[in-house]
Amino acid sequence: MNRKDTESVNPLIKYIAGLFDALGTVKIETPRNAEKPSLYIWITSRHWELMEVLQKFGAYVGRKADGQWRAKWRDYHAYRILKSILPHLIIRKDQAVVGVEFLENRKQDPTGEDDVIYRLRLKLLKKADEHESERL
Repeated sequence: MNRKDTESVNPLIKYIAGLFDALGTVKIETPRNAEKPSLYIWITSRHWELMEVLQKFGAYVGRKADGQWRAKWRDYHAYRILKSILPHLIIRKDQAVVGVEFLENRKQDPTGEDDVIYRLRLKLLKKADEHESERL
């Protein structure tokens, strides 16, 4: 990547990538009353100011029972965010790749048979992350 490419990246994209690395998660879940699973990404924090920034990027923001705020994107919106932050991720890059692959593959797999594979890959990545943080 040359210097011009680096300068042309919106600094908020890098900011969101940092937030996602620290506070984010990728989920593949079947919503209530739906047949096919959906891609979700979340960023959870106690700071409303962060949520205001994320709303500008199309996040739906809601309050959890424990008082934290959660910014959430689904399917194409989640895919778009993941694609834009992917080059800047460090910690959750592998999870983001699984989310992107899932949504790209969903078009080719209308039955949703492959979603189990993606869910298992995400679980394994998250377990590996938990194991790694326990070691540190």
